[in-house]
Amino acid sequence: MALKQSKFILLLLLFVFLLTSCGTGETAETGKSVHIVMPGTSGIDNPETNYYKNWLEEQTGINIELELVSPEYMPEYLRLLFTPGNTSDVDAVFLSGEFISLDLIESYGQDGYILAMDDMIANGENISTVMKLFPTLHNHMAVNDGHFYYMPNFTYSAVFRAQQMLWMNSDWLQACGVSMPQTTEEFRQVLRAFKEGDPNGNGIEDDVPVAGNFTIDSQNICYYLMNAFVYTDPNAAFMAIKNGKVYFAPATDEWRDGLRYLKSLYDEGLLSNSCFTFSDKQFTRLINDPRDLTGGFTSHDIADVLAAGSPALASRYIHVPPLEGPEGVRVSTVSTNKPSPGGIITSYCQDPETVFALMDFMLGEEACMIAAFGEKGVDWDTAGISEIGFDGNPAVITVQSPEWDLVKNKNFSRLGPFVGYPAISDGVAWNGYQSDQRYLNARAARVYQEYEPSSYIGALQTTQYADEVRMLVGEYTKKNLNMFVIGTKDIEDDEEWQQYLDELESLHVGGLVQAVQAVYDASEREAQHEDSTK
Repeated sequence: MALKQSKFILLLLLFVFLLTSCGTGETAETGKSVHIVMPGTSGIDNPETNYYKNWLEEQTGINIELELVSPEYMPEYLRLLFTPGNTSDVDAVFLSGEFISLDLIESYGQDGYILAMDDMIANGENISTVMKLFPTLHNHMAVNDGHFYYMPNFTYSAVFRAQQMLWMNSDWLQACGVSMPQTTEEFRQVLRAFKEGDPNGNGIEDDVPVAGNFTIDSQNICYYLMNAFVYTDPNAAFMAIKNGKVYFAPATDEWRDGLRYLKSLYDEGLLSNSCFTFSDKQFTRLINDPRDLTGGFTSHDIADVLAAGSPALASRYIHVPPLEGPEGVRVSTVSTNKPSPGGIITSYCQDPETVFALMDFMLGEEACMIAAFGEKGVDWDTAGISEIGFDGNPAVITVQSPEWDLVKNKNFSRLGPFVGYPAISDGVAWNGYQSDQRYLNARAARVYQEYEPSSYIGALQTTQYADEVRMLVGEYTKKNLNMFVIGTKDIEDDEEWQQYLDELESLHVGGLVQAVQAVYDASEREAQHEDSTK
């Protein structure tokens, strides 16, 4: 089949980017065809025979001309596509947040390259259903200028509501004769036992009581322990809420007390320098070392850390409930996903209603099932009445192979408009293996949900200025946490602590609190309005 390329001036560069394309004919059912560009993905081995694409065509009567671009060139492709003076026949782009930022989405929209879909989204069948199911989605999708420029790519999972979960080496607990800790002081005693007791039994002082990774928030042991003193959510710029009022946790006395505790662990050698210096690769290499070197670690998903196909290693670690601090604080940080751009309609599109109809259809639950797992009856099917999911509830679906996401040319690897409904993320039947990492996550999640705070900020969208301040404040907070714990700054020096607080104010943390408060208040008013209209 002849290769179909975008009709704008940088054809040579596009030729380098292009991987493959398909289909130029029109369907007999509607006589309509759409030209869609998306990053190349393992889910699409051959666009012409891709099961999901062909299923969408059969269900909608819309012919899909699918053009793939090398993923590493996708941001550059978009920059060239949305350059003044270019013309193109590209109707839409399917992608996810890793390929384009919301700031760029808004910029391209305001410059007229991406169509606002306000009216279409307001009247779309499936997107309306999704917004009712996930009430916060509406606020997140509206960018700073108030318009809707994309259809979402979004997954909700009750299992992954906990931003961090603590995993401890059960073999080490048994070897040292200590119980699972419940408080920060008991945690200290367990770490002492790990450090002094040679729990891996090799006669070498190579035991790491607890590992940490300062580059990934969910693997930062310091953030986890801070939740025993004050609610700590780096994804919300460390903003917390009490009695409806937003406050900045790192400027509180509770935060200072937490730093004192962390420093005491560091001074005893219970928090090693590796907790502040390790890269992601060094961290995972340590946890997966066959010499059994680690007593504990934190993660959002245990599969983010443990190597796949290692049941012996997975069965070694057990979850520990959130620890209780000296003042009775014991909370779990809630992870709230924001949608990423899944599908955009270009200003070159001559028939945006048809493109939107396709994207809206893709947000239906059946379409998302196929987008996630492949062909029904072959790759997945409805679960039996007696089958139980990983979360302990009745299963919704049975997946034939745990390797469903390998190249099988059955889906788009969850790129494009997609919603990970609860049935997709939490409703898969359990295979019965207690070392299955999904089972370990689900079992831990049930415990962590008991300690969620009644109110929290979560991943709110604010203005671009507030986002810039949030980044600066977050970096400063993280840097100073490190310095206070390792002793570069003295946590007991009142003058040094005041200098730290003054510097935070100079970064306009007060203005950030006000911005987040305004967004939170608006969100609460909308939620109350929705409740009153039900």
